[in-house]
Amino acid sequence: MSSTSSAIVVGLGGVTNGGKTTMCHSLKRLFSSNKYNLRVLSMHLDHYFRSPDDPHHVHLDEFNHHDWDSLNALDIDRFLADIELNRFKCDLLLIEGFLIFNIPT
Repeated sequence: MSSTSSAIVVGLGGVTNGGKTTMCHSLKRLFSSNKYNLRVLSMHLDHYFRSPDDPHHVHLDEFNHHDWDSLNALDIDRFLADIELNRFKCDLLLIEGFLIFNIPT
């Protein structure tokens, strides 16, 4: 694939501890093997959580706790920008995370 072609993008979503990361690693290993020889990159939504002191967090006063299951807990702008950058650097872009199919684009 040339640097001007966009990668095939595959999203892996699901519940916490449901095997998304494990599946992502397995797919990356398979498709980058000699059998397929694709340039594969993976992105993990867990790498985009905001720091605990970030003012964008939704604070749940009744529990004195941040809502880490909210899209506000994630730096979505940085995540989308990284997708845009990475999709021209590979043949297959694997994206995994528990809320990836809830992100408005």
